[in-house]
Amino acid sequence: MGLTIQVGAADQVLEEDFAKVLVAVLAASFPGAGAEPREEDTWYSPELGWSGWGALQERVERVLGAGAAPHFLSMEAWFGAYLPVATEPGVLQVGDDETPFSIAALSALTEELERFGRAANLPTDREGLTRLADKYEDDDLCDDDMDLQTYAQVLLGALVARERRQPLWIIK
Repeated sequence: MGLTIQVGAADQVLEEDFAKVLVAVLAASFPGAGAEPREEDTWYSPELGWSGWGALQERVERVLGAGAAPHFLSMEAWFGAYLPVATEPGVLQVGDDETPFSIAALSALTEELERFGRAANLPTDREGLTRLADKYEDDDLCDDDMDLQTYAQVLLGALVARERRQPLWIIK
């Protein structure tokens, strides 16, 4: 199973019962987090190779230095969201679920990835990111540069999430 980055309401991304509890927790702790139900369609990336998330985190840390991207580096590609509100990276306990739900700030993620992109001479605008992502749709290249494929899709998703004021979901 690969990784798909998503932007939308919680009930569009998560199981219904869990989504209801998470929306209540977010509304109480982070008003304006944007996870409540909406009519807007979910934006999602193509399925990415699972190894791309860790490879991108390693590359971001190498290029920017240790501690320079705390929001991006705080999230595992498993069970969390970048929220369109000010927050520090952390975890929430949601209902009876044993797995803590990771959170970080969407604005900080976007800034960190844009700074990385500039430092690595990569596109940071929607058009350039789309061109970079489209390059890997070629069957001969689909298994190459997982870190770059992940970068393009995560930053594209972050730009969409910022525009919509909705969470960027990182959920297996």
